[in-house]
Amino acid sequence: MPGLSREVVVAAGFFTAVSPAMVFYSRYYIQETLLVFFAFGVLVSGCRYARGRHAGWAVAMGVFAGLMHATKETAVIALGAMVLALGLTRVTRGSAPGPALRPAPATLVRHGLIALTTAASVSALFYSSFLTHPAGVVDSYTTYASHLGRAQHEWHIHPWYYYLELLVYFRGSSGPLWTEALILLLAGVGVVTVATRKDLPGVDADIVRFISFYSIALLIIYSAIPYKTPWNMLGALHGLIILAGVGAVAALNATRSRYAYVALGCGLAIGGAHLARQSYLGSNDYYADPNNPYVYAHPTDDVMRIAERIQALADVHPAGNDMYIEVISPASDYWPLPWYLRSFPNTGWWEEVDTEVPAAPVIIAAPSVEADVLRKLYELPAPGEKYLYMPLFESTTELRPTIEIHGYVRKDLWDAYLQNLQERQSLQNLRTPDPDAP
Repeated sequence: MPGLSREVVVAAGFFTAVSPAMVFYSRYYIQETLLVFFAFGVLVSGCRYARGRHAGWAVAMGVFAGLMHATKETAVIALGAMVLALGLTRVTRGSAPGPALRPAPATLVRHGLIALTTAASVSALFYSSFLTHPAGVVDSYTTYASHLGRAQHEWHIHPWYYYLELLVYFRGSSGPLWTEALILLLAGVGVVTVATRKDLPGVDADIVRFISFYSIALLIIYSAIPYKTPWNMLGALHGLIILAGVGAVAALNATRSRYAYVALGCGLAIGGAHLARQSYLGSNDYYADPNNPYVYAHPTDDVMRIAERIQALADVHPAGNDMYIEVISPASDYWPLPWYLRSFPNTGWWEEVDTEVPAAPVIIAAPSVEADVLRKLYELPAPGEKYLYMPLFESTTELRPTIEIHGYVRKDLWDAYLQNLQERQSLQNLRTPDPDAP
C-alpha cells in the first residue's frame, strides 16, 4: 500500500496471517472476506489516485467499490466510513506538508463521475446476472428496507462492547483463552504515533491518519448497531492490523538500546506465536465449537453424519436418491440441510407437519413438532395402513450448537439398511486376512 514502508507492510502482513479472526473466516466462503478485500482495493486505489490524480486509479476505485456493493449490503457502511475518514483527515492535517490527500485539482469532479459510473456499472453487471435479469439492479437498492427490519432480529442483538469483548478477552465454558489484544495494543501505538506527529521513515502520516479514522469509524458504527455477528468486525480489524504494523515498527524504532530492541522483538514474536496458536486451534480443534468466539451459528459435525446416513438409506431404497424425504422445522430453521441434501431432489421442506401428504420413509424434524409427527404416523392412518418407524439417530443430533434435530425412518427401510451394512461388514472381514492365521 502506498505511504507505508516495507517494514510496516511486512509487519501488517504477518499479523494478518496469524490473526485468529482473519484465519478462521478465510477457511470457508463468507462474504465479509471478499468485502474486506474489495474495500482494501478501494483504499489502495484511492491512495494511489491522491498521489497522482490519474484517471486509471479513479476507474480502479470504481471497480472495487462496485464489487463491494455487489458483495454485501453492508458495503455502504464501509464506503461511508471512508468518506468520513477522508473528511476528518483533511480537517486534522492542517498545514502539515505531504502529497497524500492534498486539495484536488479541477479534474476531481470528472474523475469522481468516472469512478461513480464505473462502480454503478460493475454492481449492475453482477446484480443483473450479466444483463439477463435487469430487475436485480433495482432489487439491490430496495433490499435495504428489508435489511433494516432484519437488523432488529433478537437472535443477533448484542451489547455495544460485543466486538471489543471478542477481540480483547473471550473464554468459553471450556477451551483456551482467545484474545487479539496484541493487535489492538499495537494499533493504539500506531494511532498515538501519528497523533503526536512522530515521523516514521517511509510512512505517510496522512495515510495512517486516514486508516485510523476509517478503522475507528467502522468499529464505532458496527458497535452502535444492535444487530451484530462476529464476522462484521473484519473490516475494522483489517484496518487495525495495518495500524498494528505501524505500531510495531514505531515501537521498535523508539527503543534506545540494543537489549531493549531484542527484548521487544522477542515479545512481539511470542505474541505473534500466541496468535498463531489460536489460529491453529480455531481452524482444527475448535472449528465448530462454540468455545471458539468466531463460531457463530456454524453447523456441527452431526450434519455430515445426517447426510451420510440418508445416503446409506437411499442406497437400499428402490428409488435411490429420488427417495422421498420430509424435513420439518418451524420458521424454516433447517439450515444447512438444504445444502447437504442437495443430491436428493424429492426432499420436501416444511415449517409444520402436513397431514394431507403421505408420510415419507425418512423424516427429519425439529423436536418441537415431534408430537405432530407421531400423530401423523400412528393416529391418522387407517388400520392396516400404518408403518412402524425407527429413530434415525442413536444419540442426540444437532444441526448447530443447541439446535437439536430428530430423525425417523420406516422400519422396512431401516431393516434393509442394517442388512446391507452387515453384508458389507462380512465382505470386508473376508477381504481382511486374520493376523493370527498360520
